[in-house]
Amino acid sequence: MAMDSIDFTQIYISYNGYVIDKKEFGEADIEISSGGDQTESKRGYGGGAETVLKNDKIDTLTFTLRGSALSAFRLQQYHNNHTAIDTGLIVKDLNPMRQRTWTSNGAYVKSYDSVKLGQESAFAFTIECEDNFELAGVNL
Repeated sequence: MAMDSIDFTQIYISYNGYVIDKKEFGEADIEISSGGDQTESKRGYGGGAETVLKNDKIDTLTFTLRGSALSAFRLQQYHNNHTAIDTGLIVKDLNPMRQRTWTSNGAYVKSYDSVKLGQESAFAFTIECEDNFELAGVNL
């Protein structure tokens, strides 16, 4: 599983046609996990092991939004109403040294939690993809 961390000042996130304004992000890195564990090793009684393919690979996006942000309200509604992000999720790392883009055709807001950012309230969101993130534009 690959875990990427992106500076909140270097991010672009779009979901169902809505773009999250950079001023809405809480001052915390955004984390993307992609290419989750696809196999696991099962030990046998005789000391041997076999590799088993797992079908529960889940790619996720985790970020924090200020409590007063319009996107925070929208994403809470997506979670509470079990509404899918079905017209696309786009995440771009705008760091000039990397410039990566992750896309998914389907996702949903798995959870959100209240957090404190200094004196300000905020929400930490976790979005899970229904399909795998597609990664494009990796500069090496």
